[in-house]
Amino acid sequence: MPILQDAMTPPEAAPAAAPQGDLPPPNPAVTSPLIKTHSDELSNMVRVMTPTQKEAYARVLKAGMTMLYSPETRGAMNEIILDDTIPVANKLGEGVANLVVMMDNEGNGTIPKDILIPVGVSLLFELADYLFEVDIEVTEEDLSNGLEMMVYGIYLGYGFEAEQVDKMIGDVEKQLDLKPGNVDAAKSALKDREEGQMEAAEAETPEEDAAEGPAGEEAEFDAGFAAEQQKRSM
Repeated sequence: MPILQDAMTPPEAAPAAAPQGDLPPPNPAVTSPLIKTHSDELSNMVRVMTPTQKEAYARVLKAGMTMLYSPETRGAMNEIILDDTIPVANKLGEGVANLVVMMDNEGNGTIPKDILIPVGVSLLFELADYLFEVDIEVTEEDLSNGLEMMVYGIYLGYGFEAEQVDKMIGDVEKQLDLKPGNVDAAKSALKDREEGQMEAAEAETPEEDAAEGPAGEEAEFDAGFAAEQQKRSM
């Protein structure tokens, strides 16, 4: 997947890919034609950053790429990718928003807020590239709706007004030359998934809460974003 390696980040910011368990590791030689059509716009988004922003972007993207393909999150990501009941836009938007929020939590909120979306966009395109590699079709609409879900998932949790987030989305879609997605559908799909995750988490028994190993880690990853959103909205 050369998209993120071509003028996007310094060579050291691209970590070695880890195996994906039941799914193959990413192949650098494979690139989605859809993602390739937006590669110049993606590069331009980074090119206009200040040196300080570029440094933070490279550092956080490296952490995100490591987390995306790490053994600790491999099972949960595989589950999301292979679950046919999860729309492709949700796989992209929620999966990446979850990763970004988890990274920000681990950093105690120290990640500069102005690079969260560029990092999220780059990770979303990386994930879309990987979905293509494992024969899951990603459309332009999936990219747009996934992008909107990702931005909503990250920024509404920080207390930004919906109108502010809508403007951010419009600006990013224009930068990436993406057609506007269905904002209401993206919001509704994200809300439905979050509510389902919270209901599932509340229904867990103490024994299930105490579960250890891959199954427990996957459940925690899947419910983590929804729980964080609820906590921040209180």
